[in-house]
Amino acid sequence: MLYSMTGYGRAEKKDKNFILTVEIRSLNSKYFDVIPRIDDNLNNYENDIIKLIKTKCERGKFFLNIDIVKIYNKTNTVKLDNNKVKYFMTQVDLLKKKIKTNQEISLSHMMKIPGMFKEDNLFNKSDDKKVVINTVNKALSDLLIHRRKEGSEIENDIVIKIKQISTIVSQIEKISKSNIKLETKNYNKKLNKIFNDIELDKDRVFQEVAFLIEKKDIDEEIIRLKSHIKLLLSLIKNKFNTGKKINFILQEIHREVNTIGSKTDKLRVSHLVVELKAIIEKIKEQIQNIL
Repeated sequence: MLYSMTGYGRAEKKDKNFILTVEIRSLNSKYFDVIPRIDDNLNNYENDIIKLIKTKCERGKFFLNIDIVKIYNKTNTVKLDNNKVKYFMTQVDLLKKKIKTNQEISLSHMMKIPGMFKEDNLFNKSDDKKVVINTVNKALSDLLIHRRKEGSEIENDIVIKIKQISTIVSQIEKISKSNIKLETKNYNKKLNKIFNDIELDKDRVFQEVAFLIEKKDIDEEIIRLKSHIKLLLSLIKNKFNTGKKINFILQEIHREVNTIGSKTDKLRVSHLVVELKAIIEKIKEQIQNIL
C-alpha cells in the first residue's frame, strides 16, 4: 500500500462569528517541511498544528493556509479605542503648536492609524483550540485520501513494471542455461582453428573451458533477482514500509542486473539487460514521489 507525497486537502468550519478555512497542499521532499500562512488569531496554535501534520504525514513539503472570515454581529463587534484616540489627538495638538498651523486632520487619515479599533480575539477560549485542531484534522484526512488515491495509481503502475522485470529475468534464465557439452564443443572448434595441428591436453582444455563457463554462469544472480522481486512486491503491499526501503531493493536489483550484463557474451541477453535497466529507472522515478 503506497502513499504519494503529493496531494491537496481542504476543510471548512462555519460559526455565527466566523468562517474558518484550512487548505493543505503537499509536494514530494526528502524531509518534513511546513510553510505556514496562518491568520494572526491562530498564532498560538501554530506549533501544535505543525506537530499534527508531522504525525499524520511524516514526510513532504507542506503549504498550509488557514484563513478566517469574521462575521460581525451583536456578539462580535468592532469598538473604537477611545484611549488611543484621545492620546493621538493630544499628540496632534502638540504637533500643530510645534509647527504653528491650524490645519485639521482628516477622517481618512484617522482611519489609517493602526489599532484605532478594537475587536475581540475569536479564538481565546479553551474550546477554540479544539475547533481549530478538528478542522485541520479534517483537511489532513482529505489530503491523505488524495495521497492514497495517487499512491494507488503509482502502485498499480509499479506492479506492472515488476511483472515485466520478472518476465525478462525468466527469458534471461532460459537463454543462459549452460550447456557444457555445447560450450566445450564451441571452444574446441575455436582452439583447433587457432592452434591447428598442435595437439592439446584434452583434460586441461576441459578444465579451462569449465572455468570459463563458470565465470559466465549467472545462476546466483538469477536466484537473487527473483528473491529481490518477491521482496519488492511484498514491500509495495505493506503499508508500514516506505519509498526509501523500496528504493534500496531497487538498487540491489540494479546491481544484479549489472553483474549479469558484465558476465554474458550473448547478444540477446545484453539487449534484455538494457530493457531491465530502463524499467528499473522508471520505477525509481515513481518511487521518488512515494512516502
